[in-house]
Amino acid sequence: MSDDLVVTTPERVSFDYQLAGPGSRFLAQLIDFPLQVVALAASVLLGLGVGALTGNGLLAEVLGVIFGFLTIWGYYPVIETLWGGQTLGKHIFGLRVVGDRGEPINWVQALLRNLVRLVDFMPGLYGIGLVVLFLNGRGKRLGDLAAGTVVVRESPPAGP
Repeated sequence: MSDDLVVTTPERVSFDYQLAGPGSRFLAQLIDFPLQVVALAASVLLGLGVGALTGNGLLAEVLGVIFGFLTIWGYYPVIETLWGGQTLGKHIFGLRVVGDRGEPINWVQALLRNLVRLVDFMPGLYGIGLVVLFLNGRGKRLGDLAAGTVVVRESPPAGP
């Protein structure tokens, strides 16, 4: 696997990005997954709380399921879209999701790459995702291939 992504603009300016390896991506996931679980618990409790305040048990269950669903499927796409391709874990480890040409990701790319996460995770613990990540030579899991994205290491800001 090549360690760099080189992007050349129409003006013939080249940008080099160092591709993120599976180790740093795993470490970022160790931060993001527990945060997602906390957000999931909070969203389900919010739904149940609203239902309890209204005295409607069915409403509590429905809101708990809806808020839980939105948290599970919306956590990564929303955060990656709002934070320019980063989650808290990616930020801590200096990673960012960008498009294949080095451009910032848009919400469709963030949504698509994270919906395919379900397939990447099969048969468990990112089994398919890891196999694809190593086989394609660009450090991309299926979600990245589907969305046209890649995870790169952030470059330190240029000094004066």
